[in-house]
Amino acid sequence: MNCKPGDSAITLYSDKFNGKNSGRLVEVLFLAPSGYFELPNGVINSPSKPNSWVCKSLGTPFAGALEDGMYGVFPDRKLRPLPKDVEEIKEDRVAVV
Repeated sequence: MNCKPGDSAITLYSDKFNGKNSGRLVEVLFLAPSGYFELPNGVINSPSKPNSWVCKSLGTPFAGALEDGMYGVFPDRKLRPLPKDVEEIKEDRVAVV
């Protein structure tokens, strides 16, 4: 898995909603349950793909979302976590070299 709860992440391209939710800054909240469940804003969400995360938009509402549009579900493979601080960036660069 790429992400964990509490991560800030960026969404990658998805054909869903013609890519309108791509490149969004989100906060990863929790692993989405396999059945129907309630999002933090009270909207009932349909079953999600395995390894999907409930995320909160840190910007504008998600395209195609119900209610306030601030919560959505994204497969882990469509999220890239952002480094928490400069030290993590340095560690990542050293590990890559």
